[in-house]
Amino acid sequence: MYNFELEKLALDYTNYFSYIDSNNEKNTIAQMGKNKQKRNDLRQYSLAIVTTKESGLPLYSHVYEGNVNDQTEFFQYVNSLRTRIPDYNPDSITLVFDGGSNNKNNLAMLETHYVCSFSLSSCKDLYDIDIDDYSELKYNGSFIKNYRLTKGVWGEQRECVLTYSSDLARGQLKELNKAIQSTVSNIDELNKKLSNPKSRIVKSQTSIETKLKSILSNVHVKEIIRLELIGDNTIAEIKYHIDDEVKGDIIKKYFGKKLIVSDRKDWSTYEIIKAYREQDSIEKIFKSTKDPHHFSIRPQYHYTDQKIRVHIFCCLLGFTLASVLHKEIVNAGIDLSKNKILDNLRNIRQCFIKDKVGTKVNKALEEMDDIQKSLWNIVNEL
Repeated sequence: MYNFELEKLALDYTNYFSYIDSNNEKNTIAQMGKNKQKRNDLRQYSLAIVTTKESGLPLYSHVYEGNVNDQTEFFQYVNSLRTRIPDYNPDSITLVFDGGSNNKNNLAMLETHYVCSFSLSSCKDLYDIDIDDYSELKYNGSFIKNYRLTKGVWGEQRECVLTYSSDLARGQLKELNKAIQSTVSNIDELNKKLSNPKSRIVKSQTSIETKLKSILSNVHVKEIIRLELIGDNTIAEIKYHIDDEVKGDIIKKYFGKKLIVSDRKDWSTYEIIKAYREQDSIEKIFKSTKDPHHFSIRPQYHYTDQKIRVHIFCCLLGFTLASVLHKEIVNAGIDLSKNKILDNLRNIRQCFIKDKVGTKVNKALEEMDDIQKSLWNIVNEL
């Protein structure tokens, strides 16, 4: 009906916690796993979706066990695209996905072209490229610092695009400062125990170094905080200071950088970055499915595998119909969000009026405001 372009497909995963009893053996989909909403104490099931930037619709979805990681599911999911995507042609499709799906085997088995994020920890030499050597390109009204090169990754030559985000750098700096503060507090607490004659702490150098190794677990904090143990065989105090110069070097070298990898040698840097950033369309779907007022998949009151699958299908079908309605209404010149459209339509009420004399009953709509009238007319024309 809408002839959506299927050249660029975005793939991503999420999960939903449930209240299914841990001892319920009739259910195999809901399993304990790392929950994205921090409810690791509850059983969960996972959902994978493929969509396009243009449609914002769940073109293809797949429900699977909550304890299966993305890398494991990726192989099965991508293979099923052959039968689920109309006129499937791998040479004309570019699949966009996050780094959670990446491993050597998954990239090797891909039939389609791809654009994906990639862990810089696997290409640490790229950190050495100075941020001052990055170029700038304009995207959506702002400038993105970037650096492009062709590099061997897992045995294949791939197009690598480094990007720099000041927002990401600020977030990483905030986490670093939090880690430094926590480490300093732990060292101060250890010093209190060393100065307390009643403390049972073992003050040998080996014991204290072991404790400090545990405290300095963060790789960057370990370089930033300089330590000095006062005492020979028996440690009396731990002196420390924060090396601001080292901290500045770490921030400049490591923070704010992201790596995007692709096999699209024929694409410009702008096209690669654009394809990756358009993946936010799938995040909007996931956000909607966790909105408790309109399209929420959770809570679900079913515990069998089949009913959970049907429940998710119905929720995604409702979201799809609302998205199509939203497209029609926007095309008619009314700029409202899906949620606003549904709220306005929900407040349109129909009543049945019976004649004072006789048994005839007529249907009538209650009085509508201008927006409701416009929406009602569009809906009736569909």
